[in-house]
Amino acid sequence: MSNLSGKERTIRFFELFRITLLISSFVFGCVNDSMLEIDISFVDYSDITNDDLADLLLKKGFQLNEFNVQNQVLLTKNLDIAIYVNKIHAYTNTLENQPYFMLKVIHEEEEYICITYNPWSIKSDISYEDEIVKLHKSEDLNEVFIVDPATSYLNIKRDNLRKKYFDEQGGLLIKKYRYLNDDYNFIYALIKKGFYAYIGDEAGYLFIE
Repeated sequence: MSNLSGKERTIRFFELFRITLLISSFVFGCVNDSMLEIDISFVDYSDITNDDLADLLLKKGFQLNEFNVQNQVLLTKNLDIAIYVNKIHAYTNTLENQPYFMLKVIHEEEEYICITYNPWSIKSDISYEDEIVKLHKSEDLNEVFIVDPATSYLNIKRDNLRKKYFDEQGGLLIKKYRYLNDDYNFIYALIKKGFYAYIGDEAGYLFIE
């Protein structure tokens, strides 16, 4: 580089600076995208405390270094933790909004992935501790919505799902995507991406946290 003129050295410097910025943006962008912030303010309205929540995660097999509870937010890079915490949130919800639930259902030896907003209609004592619900009556299938576990919505990145389909308050952009409000494959993908999905107003529109 010693043989370069002053102008060439300046150009080379800015090229290296631009490359450094691009690399930094990529690296730190990946870190930010992978860290999930899960709202756990629901503990204020339930019988579960922050310590109880941490204990439940440990009993589930997650490691203490995989999550961090800070006041009303849980930080984690493990999507399974986010899904489980949102499941606890749904089953302990005492507010007016109606959460959606993801269930594994067995009926006549067939296993299905289902979405419902009233899991207690098929089993009175169902809770977030249940992994699989066994149905004994065919009509119980009318109470759940069978989804496609390979739905194409799962191919959309988590941040892109939020930015494309929801407003800043977490409400579905209903004027553009009204057809998604009752699309249970879409709702399933939201839950699998670590969102807490619920019916958020009297009109029955979809919201996420």
